[in-house]
Amino acid sequence: MCTVLTLFVCAYLLGALSLTYWIGRCRSHLAVTDYGPGSIGPVKLLRLAGPESMVAALLAELTKGWLIGWLTVFFQAGEIAQWLTALFLLAGYGWSPVLGGRGGNICLPFTGFLFQVAPPLGQVALSVALSVLLLTRSPNLAALIALVSLPCVAWLQHFSVFALAVTTAAAAVVAFQFWLVRCHRPRESEIY
Repeated sequence: MCTVLTLFVCAYLLGALSLTYWIGRCRSHLAVTDYGPGSIGPVKLLRLAGPESMVAALLAELTKGWLIGWLTVFFQAGEIAQWLTALFLLAGYGWSPVLGGRGGNICLPFTGFLFQVAPPLGQVALSVALSVLLLTRSPNLAALIALVSLPCVAWLQHFSVFALAVTTAAAAVVAFQFWLVRCHRPRESEIY
């Protein structure tokens, strides 16, 4: 029981640690939350600091989720505990107390987690997100379509009810984030 609680706390704290923010701070001496609507993400870092920073942030956020997934496998957490750990990761990343409640799109750390715990779902999430991103150039829309497709894939591939519930929750969270971005977008962006 203590191991499971430790996993939950580690997932939340690691999720709350915004590696994109710190990569922008260390590599380019800028706070990505000061530009645009205040959210964070590798694509925003691309616009502000260049492709090297974006790739570093993308890999760091994927690795963060993968690490939490690896910890759940290493400590042999049960299936319920694994999927609940994913929810703690999503809560920490989506509403980071380190950044005053601001967070990024949960698609990257969740996809990293899926690569460790449910590789077929991770592959679907990453391939759909990259395809939609290349077609639309909208990271929020790419994350939305990728994560909304996951519950369908989980159901078709006969994943457990816990996997189905957590992928549905992740899809609902990213849909809410997408709605917030669309409804509260500033009239003129500060990103040029």
